[in-house]
Amino acid sequence: MGWAADSARRAGVAVPAALEDAIAALAQSLRAIRHADGGLPQFHGSGRGVPGRLDRCLAASPGPAITARGKPLGYARMARGRTTLILDAATPPMGEAAGMAHASTLGFELVCGRQPIILSCGTGDHIGPVWAEAARRSHNHSALTLAGMNSSRFVADMAGPDLLADSAARVWAGDFDDDGHMTAPDCGPAHSANPAHILSGHDGWLASHGLTCLRELWLEPDGLTLDGEDSLVALDPPAQEVLDQRLAERGAAGIGLDIRFHLHPAIRASIEGEAMRLILPEGEDWFFSHDGNARMRLEPSRWLDPDRRQPVASQQIVLTALLTARAVQVGWTFARAEVR
Repeated sequence: MGWAADSARRAGVAVPAALEDAIAALAQSLRAIRHADGGLPQFHGSGRGVPGRLDRCLAASPGPAITARGKPLGYARMARGRTTLILDAATPPMGEAAGMAHASTLGFELVCGRQPIILSCGTGDHIGPVWAEAARRSHNHSALTLAGMNSSRFVADMAGPDLLADSAARVWAGDFDDDGHMTAPDCGPAHSANPAHILSGHDGWLASHGLTCLRELWLEPDGLTLDGEDSLVALDPPAQEVLDQRLAERGAAGIGLDIRFHLHPAIRASIEGEAMRLILPEGEDWFFSHDGNARMRLEPSRWLDPDRRQPVASQQIVLTALLTARAVQVGWTFARAEVR
């Protein structure tokens, strides 16, 4: 659209007001989902984009440089200091509308300055159909998975690729006002003196297990500490009845859950005591720790870079816990070494 408007100007043709309005509105949304390093999030088949292209497009957009508020394009954003966090907070499409949508509900990406730290694995469309389908699954996103299940169920379609079904009917993300009412996510300017905060949730496992998934995040004012809490809970008697039945079927084994954090391939990770040390390319150290309600391990992962013809080796941090009652909560923290 920017190319069309620019071409019209060069030809001495008046740019239609509807086109300029559309560019300005889209630019606001793109500013809201733009990471600190200028890249875009890797959800639902999208890629990070050619370096610098998004910045050039936004600089040429008409109107003031305003960032959209709320959940533009279904994403919630936190920004403090030089750090951005983008959370997939949209209700997944279902049926024919799903296309190649990902089961990435409440997955997030974290970028500090010019360095991505936590990412989704990306899209495997350019590698082949097997990788393209694998990339859509929940375990290829930095999110919580229950008993190896996706947050949305995939149904085989003889006429084409799998479809998303039984998706979360409700997905929410926001903050609270002074009266305790949830509001749309609005984390304020990056230089705010207050932490950014988001409470999010989905009911993708309500029908099957009676469980609601909650993810609460706090990003400190300097952007160098991210605290998170992931929870599964049966909220009311009908949900508790469904969960009690599932727990009875499992017995003492309980129901397993994993919380995954996929690291950018440039980051080297190693376990040091009860924490995970992350060494960024410029030598900066971050640490990942948790509250002891889960077991931590380091596993291989893959980054599906559209500019590479093969998957790029990377690593992922995995927290594993068991649900044996009507609720479970796991807390965790990413922090730069100097502020731990």
